[in-house]
Amino acid sequence: MNVNKILERIEDNGFEAYIVGGYVRDFILGIESTDIDICTNAKVKEILDIFSDINVSSNEYGAVKMITNNAKIDITTYRRDLRYNGSRRKVEMEYVDNLIDDIQRRDFTMNTLCMSKEGNIIDVLGGKQDIEDKIVRCVGDINERINEDPLRMLRAVRFATVLGFKIEENLYEELKKNKELLEALSMERIKEELTKILIHKNAIKGLDYLRRLGFLPYLGIE
Repeated sequence: MNVNKILERIEDNGFEAYIVGGYVRDFILGIESTDIDICTNAKVKEILDIFSDINVSSNEYGAVKMITNNAKIDITTYRRDLRYNGSRRKVEMEYVDNLIDDIQRRDFTMNTLCMSKEGNIIDVLGGKQDIEDKIVRCVGDINERINEDPLRMLRAVRFATVLGFKIEENLYEELKKNKELLEALSMERIKEELTKILIHKNAIKGLDYLRRLGFLPYLGIE
């Protein structure tokens, strides 16, 4: 079952469904991706019922997972994240019926784009323009976003590195001011992001960002 058939089946059961995030970003950039996120107003039990004939599973965060046509697909209910602790295990979250609320909780504008099964792109926060301008820009209040999850600080550097983008000036300054927040991250989470930066052909650019932002002493590198 391809992704459009998955969207169609969810819609045929009376719900909304869109591809969201990195897959849409990579589609615009002409990058092939096999990780697909779908957001919907269907709840987990409803999603499991819709795909009862397919091998799917759900996890503690309410994501329904399936593998089809060599693609890994996560289906999540629209949600609003209310509060985190330092490890980013959600302390408080609520499901919502509104796609816009779900989009506004995300990290960077380039990851807020949604795509319908017809291929129409929904761009509420100017993510497409930021992709065209090669800018990593934060969604909403920058300080709130990085305090919610300090891993976003490393993700900003990783996206700038692997996509050849520039970190938007206000985000850059907030990253620099809040570098101590990296201490809240586990080494496992740090290693995952650092590996993606350091194995990329633009690793020197990534290291330069990490150095100029003052991140290195907090990452066990210096």
